[in-house]
Amino acid sequence: MGGAIKDFDGFNIKNYLEEVTKLPVTVENDVNCVALAEKWKGKAKDHQHFLCMTVGTGVGGAIFINDQLYRGVSFGAGEFGYMITHGAKSGAALKNTLSWNGSITGIRERYAARKGLQAADLTGLNIFQAYEAGDSIALLEVERFYDSLAIGIHNLYFLFNPSKILIGGAVSVREELIPELRKRVTSLNGYIKGDCIEACQWNNDAGMIGALYHHHQTYVQEGRRE
Repeated sequence: MGGAIKDFDGFNIKNYLEEVTKLPVTVENDVNCVALAEKWKGKAKDHQHFLCMTVGTGVGGAIFINDQLYRGVSFGAGEFGYMITHGAKSGAALKNTLSWNGSITGIRERYAARKGLQAADLTGLNIFQAYEAGDSIALLEVERFYDSLAIGIHNLYFLFNPSKILIGGAVSVREELIPELRKRVTSLNGYIKGDCIEACQWNNDAGMIGALYHHHQTYVQEGRRE
């Protein structure tokens, strides 16, 4: 399966790109690459057990256990966004997931629907600016966004007991993000120390840096190709 991009289902992107470029290609999940970047050159260098969560169009994740990237039996581990965080009362599972309630896509869609706008005409930045200006609907939706992420982090902490939970994606550059998440997570359970939650060192560039590291590990250190 190709994940969120259905046209990638059953498509061997590695072979295709090697044929087109005549260059060696390696393929890895985007958030796994974020975790690899943080392990290689970022805030997880000294941590054997940590998680990465990316927040953007959806919510993605990656898991490091015993200093190794954990991929799962079918390479699907770390899809944090599929967690049901808001019950199942509506019967529409997608609208109850972390990816809907704690993502930029979800906040755009909900805000647009309540304001009678087109989501395509809005960016996450527009909504955060409306939030800062005191727009009542933006206030409700941004609060829901922060609370949803806090619920997800709370659950992940008790599932994996990591030493760090690193937050990446485009939204990670917002200065208020980490303080808001720390405050909300510790209010859910005082056992969790907020300082385990940090922004990725490489922010939205982490995926590219980790992809380089993954390629280097595969083709140089394992000696398969120069």
